[in-house]
Amino acid sequence: MTWRQLDGAAFKDVAGGPDRFLNGGTALLQIHQTRVTAGFYLDHFPNVETLLVMIGLPDFVDCTVDPAFLFEPEDAARYTFGDWPSAYFYLRYVSPQRYLRGVMNLPKQRTPFTGDLYLDTFGSGPLHVPEHLMRGLRYGKPKTDAACVAALGQFLDDTQARGVALLLVFAPVHPDYRAEYPDDTAWLAGIADHAETKADQGEELMVLDMIDDPAFVGRDFFDAFHLQWPAVKTLSAHIAGSLQARPPVM
Repeated sequence: MTWRQLDGAAFKDVAGGPDRFLNGGTALLQIHQTRVTAGFYLDHFPNVETLLVMIGLPDFVDCTVDPAFLFEPEDAARYTFGDWPSAYFYLRYVSPQRYLRGVMNLPKQRTPFTGDLYLDTFGSGPLHVPEHLMRGLRYGKPKTDAACVAALGQFLDDTQARGVALLLVFAPVHPDYRAEYPDDTAWLAGIADHAETKADQGEELMVLDMIDDPAFVGRDFFDAFHLQWPAVKTLSAHIAGSLQARPPVM
């Protein structure tokens, strides 16, 4: 959820400048996938001081069947941080059908605030969905996986072992979804409570539970879990303010 729901501009001051905040979020990750992807980043960006992760119910659905690694770590490192020629990777991982489909749709997908592949200068994917494209809550009742809860605990341990401060944000949930699935949102709130208890025991973890924050009403969402861009800016300003009020101890 971090990819769509952060306005990097809100973090410039608290991060120490516009070049010190990067949104490395990836869409549709489960918690165990977030854990290994964050680990990949931290392996290659040793100067990272604070990791901000925004999570919600969709992140807890399947940490048993879905593979943890979305990519081959060695090849990803060679492509991104190494000196290997890009042609090697294009040939090895080429998918002609996806490539042609992407070429045909790419200009539309990169349209600011409406294209799902549009990126801003911070790496965020801001969206503001027009009224005629709204599809309601889009999410039904989740089938949560206990393995995802265990993966979250492992993730917290990982960042603590690295000495990286972690800010864990439980993102706002559409009030209609909370009303329709009260048991599931209460379950998520329980996870947030447990994380907050752990945060009270250590200074390198900070937790913000914003699941039912009254500042975000139905019109602020374009589905059950994702905010429209103006509301994202409000959310980001709140998170940045919380960091300034209580900066994690490094």
